[in-house]
Amino acid sequence: MSTSNSSKRFLALLMQYQLRLTCFVRAAIPNRHDADDVTQTLAATLWEKFDHFEEGSDFEKWALKTARFTILAYYRDKKRSRVCFSEPLVEQVMDSAETESIDLDERADALRHCLNKLPVEHREAFSLRYGDECSNRDAALRLGVDETALSKRLKKIRGMLLTCVEKQLAMPVRGVS
Repeated sequence: MSTSNSSKRFLALLMQYQLRLTCFVRAAIPNRHDADDVTQTLAATLWEKFDHFEEGSDFEKWALKTARFTILAYYRDKKRSRVCFSEPLVEQVMDSAETESIDLDERADALRHCLNKLPVEHREAFSLRYGDECSNRDAALRLGVDETALSKRLKKIRGMLLTCVEKQLAMPVRGVS
């Protein structure tokens, strides 16, 4: 694979699993700034070792394994700190984080499904307020509605989404008995 294609492929895979990897690291490292640093180190390490990644194998599994080693290295370097976790505890936290990040992926998929089921005007209001991170006031102005009316509409939308996501998550997975 050419360097350009390799770079594109790596970036596509990294972007696909970035949220999962970030959540995994943050669950294992309580300090957000340290977790962000470890996440950056992880991305650099994945890029450096991407030549060793076998095309067609499971990138997510490979990246999570690399994340485990990166997190363990972080804790080994932190041993000089007053607070230090044992390696078995760190492993246990990472196992739990892996499970939680799978749950997060399922919830994100369910939320995307439910957002797509919303009427266009609801989706637009929700996206403007939360996707574009506008204040209620700015979103109301852009939509041409009263701020109080928008707040009530968003509350209703959040309730609809919560109900829909809960139903989606309760549905059995197809093909699995």
